[in-house]
Amino acid sequence: MLWLYRAWPLLLLICGLAGYSVAGHGSACTARQPWQSISDANLAWQPPDRQDAILAALRRVPAAWYRDMLHPNAVDREAVLLKKIQSHIKHVFLIIVPENEHYTTPSGKYGGDVFNGLCGWPGGNIPLSGIDIALLKTQLRHDLATLVRAGITVDAFEIGDELDWVCFNTDLPFDSNAGNIEDDALLPYARSYAKFLEASVSVIKEPDLYPNATIVTFGTANTMENIPARAIAHPAHLINMLTTLDGRNYLDLVDRIGVHLYPDVDHPEAIAPALRKFVAEGHIDKPLWITEWGYHNSFFSADRKKTRVQAFREFHGAVRAAALPVENMFMFSIASPDWTLIDSRGQLLPEATFFNSFKPCF
Repeated sequence: MLWLYRAWPLLLLICGLAGYSVAGHGSACTARQPWQSISDANLAWQPPDRQDAILAALRRVPAAWYRDMLHPNAVDREAVLLKKIQSHIKHVFLIIVPENEHYTTPSGKYGGDVFNGLCGWPGGNIPLSGIDIALLKTQLRHDLATLVRAGITVDAFEIGDELDWVCFNTDLPFDSNAGNIEDDALLPYARSYAKFLEASVSVIKEPDLYPNATIVTFGTANTMENIPARAIAHPAHLINMLTTLDGRNYLDLVDRIGVHLYPDVDHPEAIAPALRKFVAEGHIDKPLWITEWGYHNSFFSADRKKTRVQAFREFHGAVRAAALPVENMFMFSIASPDWTLIDSRGQLLPEATFFNSFKPCF
């Protein structure tokens, strides 16, 4: 549907899907996209004083949406935090991932020093294919009902997180010599995801839960096809496979396609071609959400001429230049170590001013 991409700017103006205005007194909203939003990981697991600092920082960042994970073992704490966040960031976006509670006998794979060095935690992870659909649906129904009772409005759900990479899907091979999964071996991965997607959406859409929520596919880790091993080589092909899988189009269950982008800070010119290639190879005809993007703090040493906020602006410009229907961008992250926008005292770092250029309006 190439017409969609050519006509997208006009469609935004006509339909008023969403927009921004340049921040300033008396400025009016315009149909300008994408939204600038913020992500975090596992806020409910932070100590109370750190939670307070993060919440205070979020109140000072004019983000359009807030994204975090939903965990069965923390849902009550998450409901309390989301209530506070939703008082000033009106739109909440939650990630549904495979959890131990979704498995008859949960068993992490690949745990150890190598996994820790690659992924950032030593315990390994659970394979998507082993999920017990009945347990998933029961647990997810309980968790979402908890949020509903707490008065939390969830506007969108991301079904999975980087399931094309071994850190989040240990069905993938861990031996670095095995390389990446090529197109002729994608079928079992597509079927595992389709099963997880269908079960999750069926619960989310129940009338007393979140029937009007936007559904987003998992953010692909290897969007730029620069992960050398232990990943799916061409994740867009996996997404495309879902359109004809076993005689069904599983993308009929979703509204948006999720991608993650972590480019080389010195080569922002690679961003637009990577996005165009992903859309072309995946035959994508739905708007994109960049559900994670950002730059590691360590890239910006004192002797580097480019600042982190300059890199953020280059990224935003490259996404706009791709001329694709990118509807939302979630910077990672407000407070995750090494990606944070706040210092140890909870004060915003200078690069948080990136958000000041945009005023969300709904």
